[in-house]
Amino acid sequence: NNLTNYFLGLSLYYQNDLKGAKKSFKKVTNYEPAKTYLTAIENKQTIPNPYFEIKEYSPEKNSSDISEYVKKINNYFSNKWYENAISDINKNIDNYPKDVLYGLRGYAYYNIGNFKNAIDDITMSLNNSKAPNPDLIFTRALAKESIGQTEETLYDYELLIRVGEKNKGRTYDMATVYNNKAYAFVKLKRYSEALPLVNKALELNDKHWYIWDTKGEIDFYSEDYNNCIESMTRAIELHKDKNSYLLRGQSFLKIGKKDKACKDFNDALNLGEQKASELKSLHCN
Repeated sequence: NNLTNYFLGLSLYYQNDLKGAKKSFKKVTNYEPAKTYLTAIENKQTIPNPYFEIKEYSPEKNSSDISEYVKKINNYFSNKWYENAISDINKNIDNYPKDVLYGLRGYAYYNIGNFKNAIDDITMSLNNSKAPNPDLIFTRALAKESIGQTEETLYDYELLIRVGEKNKGRTYDMATVYNNKAYAFVKLKRYSEALPLVNKALELNDKHWYIWDTKGEIDFYSEDYNNCIESMTRAIELHKDKNSYLLRGQSFLKIGKKDKACKDFNDALNLGEQKASELKSLHCN
């Protein structure tokens, strides 16, 4: 019936099974919210989960025995002994609340590059927590991005934006959250949606080189080459990165400044950008 299909659609949507969600929502008749989700799926938009509320995260609220165990695992993390942490947590997985241990293990999995397990464990932690840890949401977004789940990262970054500065985590700042969401749109080639987000990131903090790099990339693919040059110059002043040199060089080439373009291609190549070699061969003597 309508109600069953609607909530089945919601469940699938928030597990990122968009194909299954679309199928269920299409079975719902004369109910506007289902149409809203169908429209979002078609337009590749993200709707935050209305049933998922992030309350204030207070790790001090854990009981003393849990806190002692967390200290033990954090000692592994401090020494980058992530495999040891995972082994220890596996032995104690049933002895402590799921939100705590699954979150810790998910973080460990992320740091050894096992992004699929990191996503699964962090999701289990968040689903079992009354006060989800925003740092885990951020880590899950990074893990999703690492395995190419770019569309799915938008949901996590939107959650963190909703949390805002008041309840943000300790491993990121809000400028980075806005930047990362903007860059997800860049990877999806949705530049008009990325631009206001990166501008907001720069309002919050214009000292992160990677935000200027994101801005420059948006400018480049929007064919705003002069602004790309300006943005990438700001990025390079803060940190010399091969992508900044490469796109600034291509922008110089687009506006007819070949000598400057060739210099940037050379700098990009010295930093390991192999695409710059091809551009040098084509355009530089």
